[in-house]
Amino acid sequence: MITINRTIAQKYATALFTVFEEQFTSEAIDQLLLLQAFLHKNKSFFAYLSIPSISEKIKQAAVEKITTHFRIPFLTNPILLLLKHKRISLLPLVINQSIKTYQKKHQFSLFTIKSSHTLQEAEKQRIINFIQKDLGQ
Repeated sequence: MITINRTIAQKYATALFTVFEEQFTSEAIDQLLLLQAFLHKNKSFFAYLSIPSISEKIKQAAVEKITTHFRIPFLTNPILLLLKHKRISLLPLVINQSIKTYQKKHQFSLFTIKSSHTLQEAEKQRIINFIQKDLGQ
């Protein structure tokens, strides 16, 4: 079942990225990461959207409010499509796969730098400069 959901989510993500490629900017990716964290923290969001007695108009308004808040309005219709097809639970997977598609296309990966102590701004800047120099940017 998990493999089937991942396959379906990958198809939605590929379609989403293909149609809205121009809207997938680094800022949009940052907002998608924030949305992903929000959805992970607020799992009841899916439950509310799945309640049949709530009108489609109210559900649409909720989706529009979320996508406006996270400054990703291009996701409104794809989310409503998932809702209509009763696949709203796939949204986190679709977002994750969309981010991976963006990263693959732009040839970059996210990573975390850990330190035994809190880094000062100057230390952070030296790390950024080192990485940029090493990558030739």
